[in-house]
Amino acid sequence: MEPLGLSNWIAIIGVLIAAIGIIAPHFISGRGSARAKLRAAAAPVLEKLLDEIDAIEGGSYPFRKIRESELKKLLHLTPGRKRKKFQYAIGQYMEAHEIAITKHWSDENPSDGPVFFPASFVIKNPDEVLVKMSHLKKELSW
Repeated sequence: MEPLGLSNWIAIIGVLIAAIGIIAPHFISGRGSARAKLRAAAAPVLEKLLDEIDAIEGGSYPFRKIRESELKKLLHLTPGRKRKKFQYAIGQYMEAHEIAITKHWSDENPSDGPVFFPASFVIKNPDEVLVKMSHLKKELSW
C-alpha cells in the first residue's frame, strides 16, 4: 500500500472542512435560539428583581415580587451546565427574603398626626439581603 500523497491529504482536509461547514451552523443556531428564548423569558423576572433591589437600596422592603413558579419555569429553560448555578441563585434569593429584618414604617418614624402608611416596611439589614439577591441578578443577566 502506498502512502498518501500531498494532493490526497489536501482533498481529505477539503472534505472535512466542507462537512464541518455543513454541520456547524446547525449547532450554532440551535444554541443561539435557546439562549434568546431564555433571555426573553428571564426579562420580566429580572425587571421584578431590579425593582426589589431598588426598593431595598432605598430603605424600604418590597416583599417578594417573584413567584417560585416563575423561577422554576426559567430553571427548565436553563442549559445543563448553568442549571446548578441557577438553582443556587434561586436558593439565595429565597433565603434573602427569609433573613430580611423588617419593621413597620410607623414604628421607625412615629407620628403625632393622622399620617399612617399601612403597607410600608423598612428593612434593617439591606446589605445582607442585597448580597444574596446579587446571585440571582447575575444569573438572570445573560
